[in-house]
Amino acid sequence: MQALSSPLAGISSEFYPRGSVIAVGCCIWATFTTLFACTTSLHLAIGLCAVNGLGLALVIPSVQSLTADLNAREARGTAFGSLWLVISLGGMLGALYATNVGAYTPLGIEGWRFVFVSVSLLRCVVRNSSWLCGLPTRPIRSRPLTLTTCSHHVLAALLSVFSITSLLSTTRTMRS
Repeated sequence: MQALSSPLAGISSEFYPRGSVIAVGCCIWATFTTLFACTTSLHLAIGLCAVNGLGLALVIPSVQSLTADLNAREARGTAFGSLWLVISLGGMLGALYATNVGAYTPLGIEGWRFVFVSVSLLRCVVRNSSWLCGLPTRPIRSRPLTLTTCSHHVLAALLSVFSITSLLSTTRTMRS
């Protein structure tokens, strides 16, 4: 779901401030992570994870785009290096946190459920900080949007979805 909905981040960033797109993505991500922690059905959990991917698909490309927009060309290498350092450290610390807390029952909640809810609360903090920290308040556009440029964005998004679909079908054909 994340790969299929990633083009939505680009399209929505053209019409809304990237900070708001990141905040909405974090909100979707946090909400469906919490719902996943509360579910008892496998089928519902699969659906919730799919919608969770939509939130993640809004956040990651928008953060990368915002990083490129806010840094001068000469500083982008350092900015992206720092961004991915933080992402990697967060992944490592998150995995360490999840494996250590998952074995216990904090506050009478199963450990894995507690981890999902606490990570969801952290995403809410990120959402609030992206709204409150003064990220750009309007979309950064190099040219005005017209019906033609909007249709080009939609066409590019559809082509990327079709290319992903054809890649998946090619992979399935190669396996058999």
